[in-house]
Parts: sequence; C-alpha cells; structure tokens
Amino acid sequence: MTRRRPVLRYAALAAALGALAAGAVAFAAAPPPGHRRPAIGVSPAPPRPAPRDDEGGGDDARRPAEPSPAPSQAERDAQGKQLEVTTRRLADCAVIGADALRAELLGLQNQSDVLSLEAWGDAHEYAPYDHVFFYFRAPFAMYVTLFWLGPEAHIVVPVESLRVPGNRDVKVDTGGYIVPPLGREQWVAIGTLEPVAVGCRNPAQMQQSLKRMLALPHAIGRWEVWSKESGPVTPPL
Repeated sequence: MTRRRPVLRYAALAAALGALAAGAVAFAAAPPPGHRRPAIGVSPAPPRPAPRDDEGGGDDARRPAEPSPAPSQAERDAQGKQLEVTTRRLADCAVIGADALRAELLGLQNQSDVLSLEAWGDAHEYAPYDHVFFYFRAPFAMYVTLFWLGPEAHIVVPVESLRVPGNRDVKVDTGGYIVPPLGREQWVAIGTLEPVAVGCRNPAQMQQSLKRMLALPHAIGRWEVWSKESGPVTPPL
C-alpha cells in the first residue's frame, strides 16, 4: 500500500500568516472501490420517531432535527456515485492563539439521533507539499464547514458552508497542500441544515460563528492525520 501523509496548508496562507508558519491539511486520492474508512468520532444512531403527545416531554425534551430539503431528481439519480467538487477558496480564513476555540472544537461530539457526518481520507500520513483532498458524506443534504487544527496554535477553515448532497461521497479539492510546521493535524467538520458564514478576523469572531452553527441542528465529523518529512521534496510551482 502506497504510503500517504496529511496536514493541509495553502501557499496563500503561508504568505498571509508569514511568521505564523501555518501548516496545511489535505485528503489524498479517493479510497479504493467498495472501501471507505469511517470518520473518527462519529457514532450515528438510528433515527427515532418524535414522542407522541401522550408520551409527554417538556421544553427541555430533545426535539427531532428539522428535515432537510428533499433531494432533487438529479441528486436522487446520482446517489451512490462520488461527487467531485473543486473550489479555489484561498486560505485567508485563519486565526492563531485560539486556545479556547481549539479546546471547544476538540471537545465536540455528535449528539444528534438523526444527523450524522463523515469526514475522511485514504491515509493518515502526508509529506510536505502533498496535495490535499477532503471527503464528506451525510445522510441528508447539509452545509459542511471544516476546521483544520494544525500542530501549533493556528486554525484554518479551508471549507466553508459547502453543500453536500445526501447519501453521496463528496471529494473536495481546495487546491491546498502540506507545508511546515509538521506534526499532528486534527480536522473537525460541522454539518448544518443551513449555511453559516465564518468570521475570520480574530478568534473571538470565529468562536461566535461556531456558536451559531451549534445553535442549529448539526452533526460532527472528525479525522486525524500526521504530516512528516519523507526524504527530499520539491515545492509545487
């Protein structure tokens, strides 16, 4: 099995953050046919019906998530096929020194009985300048935002409110690749039933965006990778 290696980074981010030396995340090529690794930290539960009127339940009782819009005929026809999305979103959405935000993101768990989200790749290791691809899958159409937590104190948002159709593997190419610093990279994906813009000016603004996402019906997906040196490498042109 060819060894792959992860941490996403964008050339634009490296220039924008300069001394921050922000790392990069990436997901490699699609998994082989018939095989997909489950997302780390995702424990989807089977749907359960809403309680009947005679079963009671106060204001604090869990309510079922609002249904996602019905898929279009084109989406129904395409179910089971991998969808490839290319977006050249520059890595201008990044913050550093956000310890409280990092802790909150790393503590998130999927709490929904109805919604779930998978985020994955075909490897857990990447080398510098490896191209990064992301993969998502959800049972319903959702808007997915990915927070990439690098080996140091920075957080990058390479994917923001990307619409992922239900029951399809979605491969996303943001044009990102791995750059130092290298080390453990943790990805936290949040899927919501409506888009939420991410504030990128400072950690407090990004944390407010996260708060708005978590106030909606949502699902959490995770993936973890390592970026490591692996012999001589050539930066992309």
